[in-house]
Amino acid sequence: MKFNKRIVVSALVSSSALFMLAVFGVKPVQADSQTSSPIMANLATVDKAKINLYDRNGNKLDRDVKAGTNLVAHDEMTKADETYYHVGPGSWIKGCDVYQYNNETHYVSTYTKTVGKDLSSGQKKVAVKGDWYSDQTAKIKGTKYYRIATDQWVKAKDAVLYRPEFNIVTMAKGTLIYDEEGTVVRTATKDEQLQSDRISEINGIRMYRIATNEWIII
Repeated sequence: MKFNKRIVVSALVSSSALFMLAVFGVKPVQADSQTSSPIMANLATVDKAKINLYDRNGNKLDRDVKAGTNLVAHDEMTKADETYYHVGPGSWIKGCDVYQYNNETHYVSTYTKTVGKDLSSGQKKVAVKGDWYSDQTAKIKGTKYYRIATDQWVKAKDAVLYRPEFNIVTMAKGTLIYDEEGTVVRTATKDEQLQSDRISEINGIRMYRIATNEWIII
């Protein structure tokens, strides 16, 4: 009986490989996993002296971008557990070097304890109690922010959105009156009509503001 030499050699090599795997626990080398998907996202670079750009294979290019640069991402890629965004012809940027933002307008009222933050540098700013007009929102590591100045952002949980609107509201005796964070501060001592100047949802409940830091449920 004649044997095909190629088949015999191939079988011997395969058997040897399986033996090595079984005895010595040798694992076969696998290529880096890589996935990509189309997106459309606004990005801004963080505050670093130098922000590198990369090619699709994760190799560093000989060009970079400045801190605070606005970019538009067209694709998102994950390679070896690192996220990259496609921001130009043959150019990708690492997810750790940017944050995503949306152009959204809101009226924002910040709490007394609220402290602003510079998202580019991560530095905290001074307390920013007051009313603001926000033009952007951003989400970083699951935390949502509102922009209230060029380099000033506040966490969504430290502020309340509102809509300016004047109404005449009737408050009955015994009505609970809340502060901006939804805590009861006092109880109405008489029936009266009041003028409210804004509407907001505090802890998911619609409320009307009747004084600087007093809200009632209607």
